[in-house]
Amino acid sequence: GLGDISAQAIVDFFDEHKETIDSLLKFFDPQGKKQGKFSGKTFVFTGGFDGGKQLWEKKVTDLGATVSGSVSKATSYL
Repeated sequence: GLGDISAQAIVDFFDEHKETIDSLLKFFDPQGKKQGKFSGKTFVFTGGFDGGKQLWEKKVTDLGATVSGSVSKATSYL
């Protein structure tokens, strides 16, 4: 439970920063992790790609993969 003062402080914060929060939410998927062909797999993209790296990262995450910025023992595909 939150007290009245704490609850109001939280509401005020979100009201004051609504524009910033809305702009940040464009970068997040509120649906959570997706299930698909690559569920449980980790991809690392290096180098240049036709259409840009972000396009290919989105394609594999739409199929359930996780994208990492560095190679590790958890990497499934490089």
